[in-house]
Amino acid sequence: MRKKINLVLIAILYLAIQVSAQEWEVPADQKDIKNPLEYNLANVKKGKELFYQNCKSCHGDPGKNNVLPLVLPPVDIASEKM
Repeated sequence: MRKKINLVLIAILYLAIQVSAQEWEVPADQKDIKNPLEYNLANVKKGKELFYQNCKSCHGDPGKNNVLPLVLPPVDIASEKM
C-alpha cells in the first residue's frame, strides 16, 4: 500500500513539474494590441484596486512570491516572467 502511495506522489510531482515548465506565448493576432487606457495615476490607482479585489487571492502580494499553491501556480505579478 505504501509503495502505491509513493508511486502516485511521484507521478503527481512529475506532472506538476511538466505543467509548470510550459511557457505561454501571446497569439500572433494579439501581439500588436495596445492598451486603450492612458497611463496616468488615476488609471494606475484603479488597476491596483481591481488587482486587490480580483487577483490578489491567487497571485498574492506583488514581489512576495506568496501565490496560491495551485497545480498551475499563478505568476507573481512582480516577477520577471510576468
